[in-house]
Amino acid sequence: RQQWAHWLCRSLTCISKKNDYSIGWHAVCVHVEKVKSFAPKVDHYVADVFVGPLKSPLLSAKGVEDVNTTGVLHSGMFTATPLDVSAPSCALDTEGVIHQKWMM
Repeated sequence: RQQWAHWLCRSLTCISKKNDYSIGWHAVCVHVEKVKSFAPKVDHYVADVFVGPLKSPLLSAKGVEDVNTTGVLHSGMFTATPLDVSAPSCALDTEGVIHQKWMM
């Protein structure tokens, strides 16, 4: 779950930069929820992710202050997303197509 949240945040930050959004925008995942399971090892999750400037009242309201990078908030603790975070086993490939390498 945490790897997926970090991968999602890193991906959203890269998309915002590619689309010429404001410099200094980052993604911060503030909540991840498991919705359901389709099969063993195949789960559906949703995430609440803030994408925008880090000096936002929306982040302050979630208790995220003095953060200067993309990351995940979990149990009140912020963890910065590594630059080299790997995609989860079931995620989109570089062309935006879902892959499930773990099934092969």
